[in-house]
Amino acid sequence: LIQNERSIGTACGGMDQSISILGELGKALYIQFNPLTTSPVALPKGYSFVIANSLTESPKLLTLGTRYNKRVVECRLGVEFLLASLQIDNKDGKIKTFLDLQRTLQKSFPEMVELVRLHIEKKPYTREDIQKRLNKDLAEIVKDIPFSDVVLESNTEYFVFERAVHVFEESERVVRFKDLSKAELTEEEVQRLGVLMNESQTSCDQLYDCSSPELNSLIETCRKNGALGARLTGAGWGGCMVCLVKSDRVSEFISNVHREYFENLGSQKELPPQREIYIFSTTPCRGAAIIDGQISL
Repeated sequence: LIQNERSIGTACGGMDQSISILGELGKALYIQFNPLTTSPVALPKGYSFVIANSLTESPKLLTLGTRYNKRVVECRLGVEFLLASLQIDNKDGKIKTFLDLQRTLQKSFPEMVELVRLHIEKKPYTREDIQKRLNKDLAEIVKDIPFSDVVLESNTEYFVFERAVHVFEESERVVRFKDLSKAELTEEEVQRLGVLMNESQTSCDQLYDCSSPELNSLIETCRKNGALGARLTGAGWGGCMVCLVKSDRVSEFISNVHREYFENLGSQKELPPQREIYIFSTTPCRGAAIIDGQISL
């Protein structure tokens, strides 16, 4: 599945493909890569996750040069900047990702953020800036990233600091959410889960720059109507968001968000015929599986 998506040009990871196969009934899944491992995460009773589609498209293949694949290039540059500043020998080219670098340095997430702040300036980097700093040809650095040539042709500036800070702080938020989330939580603990989701959205919007005006508007509408936390889900730049809502308020919540966000889109686009297509409550279920028709279920 991952190779198929990469073959058409997207420099994707493997989270969506993995959860679609490895999902567990009633549990979130904490997924790690290199090697691939999963851990079930219990979710708080009495709360639901509501998915809402902003009804704005983000065509991955048409925008990969300026969006999706560009972020992969910018993250690779962050790795290269830190390797150069810390004088780490990477002649074998094995350190390609922030995870590779973090494991090599054996640093915590906050320590990695501090290294970024010390060694990478918060400014747009031009191709000339990058090549001067690294003494390498930019095309050579990113040649193994799918369609990196399209990225280099489509951009004059790269935001390395912002992408690096987002990756390390977001990774820490994921671990904190995993460690906190349990079936039995106090209201205060659930609110902390919501804060982590809201912080994630702010970072996606301001540091990774992968939100959109429509997503931001929908997320703000959800928070105003009682969502404890809300963030985009998927690649971003459109598409869906997910929010945490008290289960006994889901019906009222969906009706209010539909009225305040979706009905106001009426003059701009035609809504799908069934509301459940674009805003609904959901629970985790099993991943895809082969069903033996001869087995009685």
